[in-house]
Amino acid sequence: MSRDNQAEKTATLAAPESPAARRARALGTLAELVRRAMGCQAAVISIPGEQRPGAERMAAVAGPDDGVWPGAAVAGDDAHLLADPVAAGDLGLPFYAGVPLRTSDGAVYGTLAALDARERELGDDALETLKLFARLVRDVIEPPAEPAGQRARPI
Repeated sequence: MSRDNQAEKTATLAAPESPAARRARALGTLAELVRRAMGCQAAVISIPGEQRPGAERMAAVAGPDDGVWPGAAVAGDDAHLLADPVAAGDLGLPFYAGVPLRTSDGAVYGTLAALDARERELGDDALETLKLFARLVRDVIEPPAEPAGQRARPI
């Protein structure tokens, strides 16, 4: 390993990941898990931000490894479009299975959706799977409060 690479690796290890970066990484991982669990071409987690004052706008999209799918063109800045079933259909993704993302008190703040270029039926188990993933998203976005005087320990 060159001296420059070693210094870069040391700096990377020393720099703590920001909470926002950690949430974005976790949402990306969850989107990929949804895509695989549902057997779909893509999954999107869309949190527009306007539903909650002061909330950050976030989106995570997972698509096939080769990057070839009908929604790939909007998977960047316009990723929130994929959370709209009409827009997803217009992009060539007729299969849309989405569930709302809710805070612990029930307020809707976003959408979790699985998308595919082929039409299919959504079974009860698949819908329940999406709902479970939506609860995981909530846990990432809204972590439980720690009891006074206690801190979580790294694993």
